[in-house]
Amino acid sequence: MTLEELVLCIIEQSNKIKEEPKENISSKQIEDNSSDNIYSINQLIENYPIFTRYNINKAIIEKGLPYFCLGSKKYFKQSEIEKWMEKQQLSQQNNRRY
Repeated sequence: MTLEELVLCIIEQSNKIKEEPKENISSKQIEDNSSDNIYSINQLIENYPIFTRYNINKAIIEKGLPYFCLGSKKYFKQSEIEKWMEKQQLSQQNNRRY
């Protein structure tokens, strides 16, 4: 079992505990959760070349980069990273206008 599979298993188990009945969850939400990749810091750097170890920590502290911890290691959901990046681009565009 790889680390990514282990992380996904833990997340699924924690979601089952907190999960509401399936009737209240839309099919779109189920599809979104099943295709969501989880990255470690090294995988995040590989998949998003704009990140380095230094600016990941800086983005977490100063700009609210979303992450979660398992033990002392940080992990990142692809969907949350994409949303965060879009939000950062919009804020940069708004700052340039004035």
